[in-house]
Amino acid sequence: ITHLSLSPPHKLSGEQRQRVAIAGVLALRPQCIIADEATSMLDPLSREEITALLHQLNKEHGLTILQVTHFLEEAALAQRVVVMEHGRVILEGPPADIFADLEQLRALNLAIPEPVALAARLREAGFPIAHNAVTIEALAKELLH
Repeated sequence: ITHLSLSPPHKLSGEQRQRVAIAGVLALRPQCIIADEATSMLDPLSREEITALLHQLNKEHGLTILQVTHFLEEAALAQRVVVMEHGRVILEGPPADIFADLEQLRALNLAIPEPVALAARLREAGFPIAHNAVTIEALAKELLH
């Protein structure tokens, strides 16, 4: 992101601003990053790229990432998900456990990620899709086996 160092902040895209913010945090060499709605104002492609970056920081550098989000697609990549309503924990566990109860998620007015909804429809149609297939990549692997 060094090419952005001379750009005025108001000329940066939302994704570029988030990357600069993450770089600033990384310069402090933290053990944990708290990303509070880091992708909420981004377009879908930028949201996916920032989510992938945070996931990469966790996997490759061992950083703990606490990501606060309303986008369950992002939560599907987490090791652990906590669903809260009005400050109370409603659901807690690995993504596969959280996404197993679609009716409860709908009751909480949460949008079901497309791969999770598709996997549920395929299971209903008799396809042997594992419940931990909560991302498009995992669903594709299930369909290829």
